[in-house]
Amino acid sequence: MIRNENTNSLIDRLERLDLTTEISTVAHVTVTFVPQAGKARYMTKKKGGGLANPRPAYDPERNQRDGKKRAIRTMQEIAHAHRLNRFVTLTFAVPTSPSDARKKWSRAIRLKVVKPAGNYVFSLEYSREQQGLHIHALTEARTAQNLKRHWPHGNVDVKTLGWQDIDDVCAYIGKNFADINRPQGNRYYSTRGIKPAKQKMILTSEMRLYDYVMEASDGKEVYSKWMKDSGLGVFGELIWDPYEKSK
Repeated sequence: MIRNENTNSLIDRLERLDLTTEISTVAHVTVTFVPQAGKARYMTKKKGGGLANPRPAYDPERNQRDGKKRAIRTMQEIAHAHRLNRFVTLTFAVPTSPSDARKKWSRAIRLKVVKPAGNYVFSLEYSREQQGLHIHALTEARTAQNLKRHWPHGNVDVKTLGWQDIDDVCAYIGKNFADINRPQGNRYYSTRGIKPAKQKMILTSEMRLYDYVMEASDGKEVYSKWMKDSGLGVFGELIWDPYEKSK
């Protein structure tokens, strides 16, 4: 379990919200549950918070940053939901284009000595500006082991991740996702149909958020990953290890 100054138990988090005294100031709570991934993202909107911000003008750089955030968040959800706790880096012995790199990945995971490849998510990255292309992947343990033994194109490095490390590794993989000079193609690639189901809800109070998170986590210990108070409301994410045994 993670226990550091940036991660608090849900009970501590709720105590700081002071649910017993200021419920009347909350207009509603919007929350997105991803139970398979052990995540609940929420926004607590306060009453009398002012008018909505006008729709911003088109900004390509902002769109790239927003796309980066969405891609990293989806990778995190995929990795947690399917327990992809092996961080695999695959290099190429000879210069390789992005399209060829994707073909080599597809051929490698179809090798008899690698199959079944199981679930995975991977991305392409340059070591330096448009040079030194390599693959970062999150896979299951068996897939990582087989790639370590049978990847035919270069070197393989494999690291085992704890539950608390997965989000940080996804952020590391996606660090250049907003760069227009990143390898051509999608920001990431994954097994088809791998995205975990999401449930979006509007709740009437923070106490209802507590109730639904307790139900979704199935008795597992819940933590506050991050929280931000914008003045109009409180944004944050609650997390739990979906593979932890219930108490």
